[in-house]
Amino acid sequence: MRNYSIVGVHWGYIARLYEEEMVRIHHTLCDMYDEGQINPLIYEQFSFDEVPHALLGIGRRMESWL
Repeated sequence: MRNYSIVGVHWGYIARLYEEEMVRIHHTLCDMYDEGQINPLIYEQFSFDEVPHALLGIGRRMESWL
């Protein structure tokens, strides 16, 4: 497949509505990753202590797209 992307959603809300389905999908995606069927682009990695900084950076990038 070409020219496909995965776009995030409001995970907490969707997970509450479809909890069992979300668990199944999560396991399916993890299995696909482990088997090399998907290779997500990881732009940058942050430690847990850097999460606030990372979220601010995401917010700034999103503002520039608007």
